[in-house]
Amino acid sequence: MTPPIFILVGPSGSGKSTIEQRLLTNDTFAMQRAVTTTTREPRTGEQNGIEYWFLSKEDFKRGIEGGDFVEWIEGFGNFYGTSKAEIEKKLRDGRPISIVTDMPGALEIKKQFPNTKIIFLNVPKEELVERLKARQSKPETFEMRVAKIDREIESSKYADIIIDNRDGRLAKAVEEIETYIRATMAGI
Repeated sequence: MTPPIFILVGPSGSGKSTIEQRLLTNDTFAMQRAVTTTTREPRTGEQNGIEYWFLSKEDFKRGIEGGDFVEWIEGFGNFYGTSKAEIEKKLRDGRPISIVTDMPGALEIKKQFPNTKIIFLNVPKEELVERLKARQSKPETFEMRVAKIDREIESSKYADIIIDNRDGRLAKAVEEIETYIRATMAGI
């Protein structure tokens, strides 16, 4: 049986990375993370193959042309994508996979890997804006992320499940996702 792929989607600031980290430390699922690829420069402490696979823009573009990516996007001046080889390698391990991406990317992955479940993290827009302000991003990055919120929330209609992750609900959101994962893996 092919292990399931669980994709966390939601607007910037919805808690995707935080929740993924919690899921990956839950030994019950033995979940593994599909490492995505980017052309952005590594931040201090980031390692190739751990946080991301870091490629030059030229190598990434060659990968696009070669059909190496299940999904990819150009955003904030860099490319981001999920390689077919990364997903296939993780599937051979026989353990469930976690991926963080946007809804168009999630839908592309689901087309090619039908055993995919899309989990949308829902947070009220006002809270998202406050979370993004707290990140102290560059003003232009902040504005671009805020401009996408409504469209990203609208995309929740394509999710398999919507989880409320408003302020003060992180533990409950993780618990609800774990319940969903257990049910999915049990074939319910």
